[in-house]
Amino acid sequence: MKYKYLVVLIVVVLAAMGSMGTALADAAPPEPPPGSSVGTGDPSTYVQMVSESVLMEITDYDGPPLWNENMRVASNMMVGHVQASFNMVNQGTDTETMAVRFPLGSPDGFLDVKTVGNFVATVDGQIAETQTIEQAGEWDTMVPWATWQATFAPGQNVILGVEYDVHPVGYVPWGTFTYILETGAGWYGPIGEGMITFRLPYEANDLNTVRGNAWEPGNSLGGYTISGTDIIWHFTNLEPTNSDNVHFTVLPPTVWLRIEQAQASVDANPNSADAQLELARALHSTLSFKYGLVEIGSSATLAEQAKAAYKRAFELAPDNLDVCTEYLDLMLTLWWPGTPSTKSEELPVVMERAKALAPDDAQVLELQQRYQYAQQDEGYFQQLPGTPTVMAVSSPTPASVSTPVPTSIPGVVLTSTSIPVPVVMAAAASPSTGSKVGVWVVLGTIMLGCGTVMIGVMLASMWIYRKRAEHR
Repeated sequence: MKYKYLVVLIVVVLAAMGSMGTALADAAPPEPPPGSSVGTGDPSTYVQMVSESVLMEITDYDGPPLWNENMRVASNMMVGHVQASFNMVNQGTDTETMAVRFPLGSPDGFLDVKTVGNFVATVDGQIAETQTIEQAGEWDTMVPWATWQATFAPGQNVILGVEYDVHPVGYVPWGTFTYILETGAGWYGPIGEGMITFRLPYEANDLNTVRGNAWEPGNSLGGYTISGTDIIWHFTNLEPTNSDNVHFTVLPPTVWLRIEQAQASVDANPNSADAQLELARALHSTLSFKYGLVEIGSSATLAEQAKAAYKRAFELAPDNLDVCTEYLDLMLTLWWPGTPSTKSEELPVVMERAKALAPDDAQVLELQQRYQYAQQDEGYFQQLPGTPTVMAVSSPTPASVSTPVPTSIPGVVLTSTSIPVPVVMAAAASPSTGSKVGVWVVLGTIMLGCGTVMIGVMLASMWIYRKRAEHR
């Protein structure tokens, strides 16, 4: 039951974290009457969003923590400053004056609402007087919206503008920013054209960005281009829905700039153990772990680069205890027993060197204990029973067949040591009947054998996970 509750808790927390950041969004017209929808058949407004341009500049956040400072959440490390403009044209014949709306926040999943900061609205370049209203959002939580008056004469361009600060969601080192396009669906017709730009303080590439939501695989940003520090998404004639909302996952500027600086130092001093160690540490800081590496974007490549830098530092300075212990920590964290590809060949060599350098050091002893537990786990996986042997039956002679199974697996108790097969009566059996009986005997043996093996594997896996939880 403890494991069941733990899983439920993790699911609830992760689901909540997925909503804890505030989202940036399109301006929206007044909410339609209940039960109705805005469309081209009988629209409540003839004002169309002809085009929109959104720029979000991502920088480090140095203000007071939005969450408990001890929580490793991305919202405490990054902020995006948004400037967006919307070119609106009234396609009807009558002048329309309305209260334009913009969502200022979203529920965080912890009985609170996180809001954007420093919000300003403009109409044709002039700062608009805004009011705040509330309406029920997700989980029936009351969410604030900003409203301001705007008048749209037929055929005239009106430029609406918004500016504000927004924080990402997710756990460090990665954070996901979201731009909600679907709020722009209430205007007349499709959005004619749009360009959404995420700007970083460093060159964007596949190692430091994920064009999509890292926490919801498969939800990705398509049709983008990379231009220096910018990730740009362009679209035309879009009737936005929930699936069109744009997600962008990125490393905090301090994290990636540290990598760039460390790499430059290595390039200038390739035989410096200190430079290699700093590069390894910088790359290591981009990785997230939960029962092994959490693969976000190109994190597997970053992990290999970190290992390579640690390896080079170890070659240059094998007597440096920090190099040994940090290299060991990464290799042990990446190693998932039962998956040979995750075990580093250098692990035993570096372990022995660390023990020789400081046999009584507390960190070395802790790493040695982790290594021993991992070896034990690896041994348990190797001892798990394989595919059961199928016994051939050549005649329908009545018999009782049993297939032996292991009497014990470390930490697992099996309830029986053989698999009984019912006696098959063959009185007056014809050759064809005997053949069918033989087939059923074989199939019965296979099914019972596989069932017992699966139970054994499940029990062994549960025991191994319990031991890992106790010692890690």
